[in-house]
Amino acid sequence: MKPRATGCRGSAILSVLLILSAILPVGALVVFEARLQSLLARNVRQQAAAFYTAEAGLALATAAVTDSSDPASLLDGVDGTPGTADDGLLIIPAGPPLAVDQGAYDLRIERASPSLLRLVSTGRGSRGGRAVVSALLKLGAATSPAALVLDGPLTLAESDLVADGRDLGPSPPVPALVRSAAVAIEDADYDGAAARIDTVEAEALAQRLRSHPRARLYGTALPSSLGTAAAPELSWIAADAVVAAGTDGNGVVVIAGDLLLKAELRFAGAVVVLGGIATQDAGRLLVDGTVWIAPRAAELVAIGGGSVVRYDSGALARAEAALPGAWPRPIEVAGWQEIL
Repeated sequence: MKPRATGCRGSAILSVLLILSAILPVGALVVFEARLQSLLARNVRQQAAAFYTAEAGLALATAAVTDSSDPASLLDGVDGTPGTADDGLLIIPAGPPLAVDQGAYDLRIERASPSLLRLVSTGRGSRGGRAVVSALLKLGAATSPAALVLDGPLTLAESDLVADGRDLGPSPPVPALVRSAAVAIEDADYDGAAARIDTVEAEALAQRLRSHPRARLYGTALPSSLGTAAAPELSWIAADAVVAAGTDGNGVVVIAGDLLLKAELRFAGAVVVLGGIATQDAGRLLVDGTVWIAPRAAELVAIGGGSVVRYDSGALARAEAALPGAWPRPIEVAGWQEIL
């Protein structure tokens, strides 16, 4: 009878235990590494979803702002009133649905400098993750679609005026006259071709100008001076206006009703009329800058007396420089940045 090999058996068990003790940490490390990589991959996916969501919001916001006729007005928030709680909040009315993890974005706009606006888009993924991207938008020089802009239900008839789109300032020429589809031109004698536009949002511009901190309100009788070249003014006439004596002005003037010219109105800058225009006696309109006529209801516009409207980007630039935010400025993307 052979003796038992207890020593060999104990050595085998010890060897197995040693091997297991060596393998188990390695296995645990492999499992831990796999779990870590899974968590990292999920975090990367969540962060990527948030980033692409933020980028999508920024793209929509940039398109909306650059297409706006008055980008600086967006600083006033959704209610359009400066100094309220929603200042800087930007909401895009409509856009394509997001195909990025069903995330969401928040948009804000702020002034980075006198000539720069900053758009900030914060994106969030549906399963976590947050990203912030921004774009710098450069405000261009104050401009206008044409020397004479006609919008709304009006008829230009029996008018004797010259509309000249050749710039008196440094900018390229613009059309002499542009009009929306609602405008009719009948028996009007004016120089220059008429181009078409969709709308110029004159009503919204006029209301924003009324709340401008530098706006001066007048009654129906205009003063003899509405600003000078050294000190342009933003004048707002809340009703029909009558020019009974010669009047000079510089800057921006808004007339919320009809304008009756019985004498000369000589103006450098922008004239916005939300009603009709008529001339009597020695009345005529002499403007270096731009004239916008956009009545709320059907109006007959008859500008006679040898009236002249000459486009002048320099006059608009001087008005905007003296009265920041008083006139729309075009915009372009100047830079892009990933913040978070």
